[in-house]
Amino acid sequence: MTDKRIGVIDDHSHCREAIATLLRSAGFVAEGFANANELMGARALSEWHCVLVDLRLHNDSGRRVADQLQQLRSDLPVIILTAHISTHDVLSSFAHRMLSKSCTADELITAIEHCTRS
Repeated sequence: MTDKRIGVIDDHSHCREAIATLLRSAGFVAEGFANANELMGARALSEWHCVLVDLRLHNDSGRRVADQLQQLRSDLPVIILTAHISTHDVLSSFAHRMLSKSCTADELITAIEHCTRS
């Protein structure tokens, strides 16, 4: 069991809830949000250990959200998730990893554990 708090930003409720449920089953404290404003309004940014962000949000860019979060808190690990990885998707300079939404549960959990090591 871990007390690491993970935020999941995805505008598709079924995706964010599935990911948050998976992370909770792995022992993380996970919460899902439709956008960055919801995440930042839920609790202080200092309380998050890692944030997962969908690359293609309905009214925003996951890359822009990752950059915004990192400007506010430079030590916050941000992992971008996408169903649309292509050679045109350049990793944000502030994101730690980019993973396909089709990655395995183990790959996602390993990426989070790697990013949140103290």
